[in-house]
Amino acid sequence: MKKVGLTLLALSLCTVPVDASSSTDKKVSQLKKESIQGHTYLMHQTLQMNQSSSKEIVSIFKKKRDAFFNDYIIRIHEQKNGKWTDSYKKTIKEQHDVKFITTGLLGKYDHAVVGYKSGSRNVLSAYLIGSTDGKMLKTVQTKDGLLMGNAKIAKGNLYYLNRSITLSKYTYKKNKLVSAGKPNGQDDRIAAEKPKVWLGLEQQSGKTRFVGKRSYTVHVGDRIGIGRNLLTDTKDYEYSLHLKGHYTMDWDFSRVSLLTKQPGTTYLVLSPGLGEKSVDIEIIVKK
Repeated sequence: MKKVGLTLLALSLCTVPVDASSSTDKKVSQLKKESIQGHTYLMHQTLQMNQSSSKEIVSIFKKKRDAFFNDYIIRIHEQKNGKWTDSYKKTIKEQHDVKFITTGLLGKYDHAVVGYKSGSRNVLSAYLIGSTDGKMLKTVQTKDGLLMGNAKIAKGNLYYLNRSITLSKYTYKKNKLVSAGKPNGQDDRIAAEKPKVWLGLEQQSGKTRFVGKRSYTVHVGDRIGIGRNLLTDTKDYEYSLHLKGHYTMDWDFSRVSLLTKQPGTTYLVLSPGLGEKSVDIEIIVKK
């Protein structure tokens, strides 16, 4: 009986699975020390990008060219048969600031949008990276030329935006990325994660108008969103915004809204459309 017990114990010890998180942590530590043709580690995200048993690591490596431009390498590291392998690689040359724009669940698996913005109008060039079949990792979609561009994966949809106005919407159907129709005011709110204060825009008699109060009181940590006022509105908007007064908030690109950071009073100078008269909106931030 003792011999059988020892045998079962030995078998159980042999079948103990490797700690996936420990293996991933070790791989990330290796990446941080690695150099690829002069490119060194910049950042990474850990995502479940296919049907593998462990999450994948998406890494961005950077090599400085001059005072303005850099070269970048994007890789996806996947664990197969207990070993890490590079399942995807993309090189981007002579750009300023390549980074993760958004990540999240799209279809059955996590995806990443990696990209960069250029020029005074923040023209976005973006690459959607993921898997359509749960097996092969690839560039699923490329987007270029989005003025004041941004992207957001939220509630199973991929949005591309001008500032915080949703321009297009994609989702998966039968393992294919397809257009989900023209986004509307409800999509603006989804992309902005339903902030506490909503500054609405409406087109009335051929002109764009701000719809809302001229003064709001909020607290540190609250968010302020801007977008279509009507949930069913699908019209296009292009507003401009700048702040004056005390520094109390920053634009949070990842959550497509203004994030309040410290007490004080700031005035949002909002021009609701091209050539439209701007309005001053008082934002009182308390602790």
